Amino acid sequence: VSGVRLSALYGRSHNVKGLNFSVLGLSDIDNFTGLNLGLFYGANRTRTSMKGFELGLANFNGGTAKGADVGLVNYTEGNFTGAQLGLFNYAGSLNGLQFGFMNATNHINKGIQIGLINFDRSGTFVSKDLPVFPIVNARF
Repeated sequence: VSGVRLSALYGRSHNVKGLNFSVLGLSDIDNFTGLNLGLFYGANRTRTSMKGFELGLANFNGGTAKGADVGLVNYTEGNFTGAQLGLFNYAGSLNGLQFGFMNATNHINKGIQIGLINFDRSGTFVSKDLPVFPIVNARF
């Protein structure tokens, strides 16, 4: 799909470039580039690659993501480059910003976590043996 796509309750597509709306349900896409909006309890799931901006109740990226995720829950299984803003943010590896109540990653390549609880499996800026640090954690 190139252009505008609307899904209500559930919508599945392989590739979407442009503007995607999911209303009261889940938008399920393999590869996405553009603006992804989950409206009225809508959630976004990208299985392989996301480039752009996602706004939804929850944003799930099964592969890599580059851009911004804004939602209550933001989850990227692979490498995330950009900004995640939400109550809970997770990235397999992080290049950028996580801002939320709880932030988690396996490794910060270059970036910063700002939140009440910040978890980095590979250690914090204080010590490699300390995976959790409050308020701010960063690696550059």
